[in-house]
Amino acid sequence: MSNDDGDTWELNWSLWNHESRGGDLGNGNPGRSHWFGGGATVDGDSAPGIHSNVVDPRNSTRILVGVSCAGVLESTDDGKTWVGRNQGLKATFLPNPEAEWGHDPHLVSLCANQPDHVWQQNHCGVFYSSNGGKQWQEVSRPDSGVHFGFPVAVDARDGRTAWLVPGRSDRERMTIDAGLFVARTQDGGQTWQQLREGLPQERAHDVVYRHAMDISGDTLVFGSTTGNVYISEDRGESWHTLGNNFPPVYSARFASSPGRQAGGATKKAPKKKAKSGSPGRKSGAQQPKSAKPKKAAPKKKAKAKPAKKQAAKKPKTGSPGRKSGAKKPKAAKPKKAAPKKKPAKKAARKKR
Repeated sequence: MSNDDGDTWELNWSLWNHESRGGDLGNGNPGRSHWFGGGATVDGDSAPGIHSNVVDPRNSTRILVGVSCAGVLESTDDGKTWVGRNQGLKATFLPNPEAEWGHDPHLVSLCANQPDHVWQQNHCGVFYSSNGGKQWQEVSRPDSGVHFGFPVAVDARDGRTAWLVPGRSDRERMTIDAGLFVARTQDGGQTWQQLREGLPQERAHDVVYRHAMDISGDTLVFGSTTGNVYISEDRGESWHTLGNNFPPVYSARFASSPGRQAGGATKKAPKKKAKSGSPGRKSGAQQPKSAKPKKAAPKKKAKAKPAKKQAAKKPKTGSPGRKSGAKKPKAAKPKKAAPKKKPAKKAARKKR
């Protein structure tokens, strides 16, 4: 676990030494372990594997992990202690299907805005919990093709809505009747729809692994072991192909963006009311902040000096109150009066 954004890591000893694993493994004194192989291999031997790490968006100290094969464990104190959350699950491959440990969840996922709604595609069916995993309810519908599979995607806003990509069975890992479809429920698993538009319905042999399906808003994507990638932008109603003949797809994820939560929810910034609109500015766009005008530096007031006693000088010119050194304003030139015309008689006398 890391509490510094991944700069440093340390083993979570409380989970490593959990009683379900035999306890005290760190000191070399293990008891009986109820964890066993569920697909992961170490040196060719099947070993238990943790595949789901789900953090509650409301409270990061609450964590759910899914283990194949062991079950679901929950911590509410940032990993210091762990308790099993397997009530209501069924492991039909065990002598006691309702045993506390030994379950095989293929993937555990929760609703980002309603984190108490948790979903699980299990080896032995589909399970749903509305109380944070404290109690599970099987919502498989074999008559609708919903039972075995690996991935599960949960709507970020409505915890009762989820999508699966069913397969035929553990022994026959292929599509049902050679046609690929996505199953969707909008009522907590009470009913399921088969969404097939745009997906191959003949000779399809796609298997979708547990991490190969993702959701972001109304857009879903998944990839298959046969190298096909499909996308839907209308909540699964219709699909189109992004590409074929890739290597087997083990994981499909939308690139993370600032504010995006687990499960595809996006935090919306609070809308600010614009005080005044500008022509041409788009609706909803934040009004740019106008630059504050710089305040002019205050003029320094000249300290008044006591006037020296001296004879008053007669001002040479100018108006009273004009400061010394100021340029004398130019006086407006008077307009010349037009010369008066002399009578013609007088001009004649001068000529004589």
